[in-house]
Amino acid sequence: MTETGKTLIYLVSCGLNGTVPDGGIAARADLRELYVLAKRNSLAALVSVALKRAGISDGSFISAYNNAIRKIALLDNERKEICSVFEEEGIEYMPLKGSVLKDYYPLPGMREMTDVDILIDPSKRAPVKDIMLGRGYAAETYGRGNHDAYIKEPVLNFEMHTALFPDRVEFAPYYNDVLKNAEKEEGFARRFRDEDFYLYITAHEYKHYARNGTGLRSLADRFIFIREKGPALDWNYIETQSAELGISEYEKTGRNLALKLFSGSAYPAFTPEEEALVDTYLSSGTYGSVEQGVEKELAHKSKLSYILDIIFLPRKQMAQTVPFTAKSVLLYPAGVVWRIIRVLFGKRRQLKATLEAVKNYDKQ
Repeated sequence: MTETGKTLIYLVSCGLNGTVPDGGIAARADLRELYVLAKRNSLAALVSVALKRAGISDGSFISAYNNAIRKIALLDNERKEICSVFEEEGIEYMPLKGSVLKDYYPLPGMREMTDVDILIDPSKRAPVKDIMLGRGYAAETYGRGNHDAYIKEPVLNFEMHTALFPDRVEFAPYYNDVLKNAEKEEGFARRFRDEDFYLYITAHEYKHYARNGTGLRSLADRFIFIREKGPALDWNYIETQSAELGISEYEKTGRNLALKLFSGSAYPAFTPEEEALVDTYLSSGTYGSVEQGVEKELAHKSKLSYILDIIFLPRKQMAQTVPFTAKSVLLYPAGVVWRIIRVLFGKRRQLKATLEAVKNYDKQ
C-alpha cells in the first residue's frame, strides 16, 4: 500500500472519530496525491475536516468541503419539497442510501452526495415523472431499468427507484414489495428497519463490488452505521438474511475490515490478505472502474463471450434497457441495433475504456 493510501485511511479515521491527527503525519503528506485519492473515493470533504484539525489548510480540500456543504443543503431542501408533493399526491416513498447515512456522520458535509435516491411506489412512476418535469427537471432516463434519473442544472440530481435492484442482480427477488413491508412513518413516508437498512446498504455495496468494484467510502458508511446502531441490531437476523442473499462472507469480511480500519486512532496492522483487499477498495474509487469490471468478467469467460454478452442481453434485461422490445420477441434485433447506436453516439468514452481494458487484459 502506498504512503498516500495509509495517510488517507488514517485521516478518515481521525475525521470519523473526532480526533486530532498527528501533525507530523499530516504535514508529510503529499497533499496533491492525497486529494486525488480522497476525491476518487468521495472522501475529500471528510479529510478536509481532519486536516483543519491538524492545522493544515489546503485550497482543494477546503473547496471540497464547502461544495459538499452547499450541495447537501440544496439537495436536502429539494428532497423535502418533493416529498411534500408526494404526500399531497398520496405517493408512498422511502429515502435511500446517502440521504439517510449522511445524518450519522459527525459533522454536516462529511458525507459527500452526488444525488438523492428515493424508492417510490412503482405504480406511480408516470405521476412522479410529471411532478419532476413540473419542477423544472429533465428526465435523463425514464422507463429503463429500475430507476429514473432527473437532473436540474446546476447541481440537482434525483434518482427515483421503482425497485432497489435491477432484475439481473441475483438477489433482486428478495427485495420485491419493499415498500409494503417497510415501517410506516407519518403520512406516506416509509423506512427500513435498522437491520434491513444495514442489509440493503451491504447488498448495494456488494452489487458494485462484484461488478466494477467499490471504494473506501462504502466501508466508512458501514462503520458509521454500525457505530450508531450496532449495539441494538439483531445480528442473528442480519447473518441469517445475509445467507439468504448470498452475501454472508462479504458482509462479515467487510464489517470486520470497516471496524479495523476506522475504530482506532492509528493506522492498523493488516494481514497481507486484508491489505490487498484495502488496496482494491482504494483503487476502485467510489463507483468502481471499467478495468476492474472487465477483469472480473474475463476471469471466467473469453473475450469473445464477454463482448457478445454485452451486445446480446438476456431478453428480460433487454426489455428493461430498451422498453419497446418488451412488446414482442420480434423486436429484439431492433433493440440490439438501438443499443449499439446509443453507445456509439452517447457513450463513446465508456466504449473506448471498455475495449481498451479488454485488449489489455492479457498483459496484467
